[in-house]
Amino acid sequence: GDTLMFGSRISNFGGPGGALPVYREFDRPARAHAEASIGTYISPRVMVHGEYNQRQFDLMGTVDYRGTDGHLDLARASSLLLDARGGVLLGGDDPTAPRVRITAGFDRIGDSYFLYGHRLFTNDRARVVTRFNAALASAQDALLDYDIYFRLEHSSVSDVPGDATALATASTPGFGIALSAGNDTLRGRLGADYQISTLKYGGSARTPNWVAANFELDWHPNPQLLLTAGARYSGAQHSDTGSTNLFLPRVSARYQASRSLSLFAWYAPELRAPSYRNRIMQSPYVDRKMVLRAERVPVNVAAGLRFSSDAVTLEGRVLFETADNTPVVNEDSSVGGALFYHHVESRTLALRASAQMQLLPSLALLVEAQIGSSVDVATDDQLPMTPLIDARLRADYSLSNALGLFAAMQYKGEQNTTLDASDLVIAAHVLVDAGASYQLSDAFAVFAEVTNLLGTSYEVWGGYEAPGFEARGGVRFTF
Repeated sequence: GDTLMFGSRISNFGGPGGALPVYREFDRPARAHAEASIGTYISPRVMVHGEYNQRQFDLMGTVDYRGTDGHLDLARASSLLLDARGGVLLGGDDPTAPRVRITAGFDRIGDSYFLYGHRLFTNDRARVVTRFNAALASAQDALLDYDIYFRLEHSSVSDVPGDATALATASTPGFGIALSAGNDTLRGRLGADYQISTLKYGGSARTPNWVAANFELDWHPNPQLLLTAGARYSGAQHSDTGSTNLFLPRVSARYQASRSLSLFAWYAPELRAPSYRNRIMQSPYVDRKMVLRAERVPVNVAAGLRFSSDAVTLEGRVLFETADNTPVVNEDSSVGGALFYHHVESRTLALRASAQMQLLPSLALLVEAQIGSSVDVATDDQLPMTPLIDARLRADYSLSNALGLFAAMQYKGEQNTTLDASDLVIAAHVLVDAGASYQLSDAFAVFAEVTNLLGTSYEVWGGYEAPGFEARGGVRFTF
């Protein structure tokens, strides 16, 4: 649904649209749609999205405002997303001619809220995250391909009330280059990536960095089999003390057993670059002066299969990994229940499955589930904020060309909130969302939905019951 959920919704930086095709004739090169709605929790949303597509040029932009107010104890929240991106293809239509594609994008999300972040006391917090990226890539059928990118991320977090030190900022520029050469049977790739973060926590600045270099070779001996082998080196300095590195081989395989069935497996160790932006958005009141460490994953093994037909797409995989410096959000009762990032040695074994089914011409079903353990090796306890079971279900049904219904449900199992064996847990809960939309004309539709997202958030973060369901109604325009 469209309703904001505390600590969860503000994680999407992509916005609608996604990648735009380069070679295609557009019947309507310019398109736009807008949406406005209001919920019974005084939760407004206004969104406008537009895009312009041509064979060699594309541009899109989004403005999305969401808010909620009128809750117990004056709890409130609001967010504003700005997103713009575009690309241009330079060169002729001949795929063998020299051609290059240039892309650039900018997005900014800002939010502010007064919630129940850690049960015992509340605080006002505001976050602003900005990202700029640009890339230059070859777009021709040639022996040698290249891809160069640059990105810049900036995050700021301020807590009020507080003094001048109640502000944390993080700036992270990064760049990389990838070269590949070969043909459809045998192709090699070289790549290098680098990023450095400047963290200002009201005192001295810290500059953790991360660098990676890799070589890979793809072998495609026949249409059914693709094999990849290579090696990757990564190194990083932590924002507190110390450093880490990783240099191991990587292999993967994919086999197309039939037109409908494919099998895949990989061994892909990695050193995951830390991101202040991602971690500050994971939890609404995690400590802003966090330590950043790269997560070292020497064992990352997975195997699975995918089955596709006209009506059904099924995918399942088994994943096993071991890691050092895994970041986990931990509730520390010794300092008033505040949330901090701790770094632990972890072990994960999980089964992930998904299914997309067109059961009837008018009925579509989507199922996603993860079942597995992710434990602290030192204690063998499940990591905080990580349920054993996380399952989602959504069904869409068209009663007519104009009237459509949907229902969605998410089940999250019990979650620990601390690394020790305390009884501070988030109980298992079910989130539900259901609604309908009616197309009054080609350009105008109305919709309504009901959800328990915010009511459940009160219980999870506030520790007491609140009005359970919120109703929402709105309109959509397409131009």
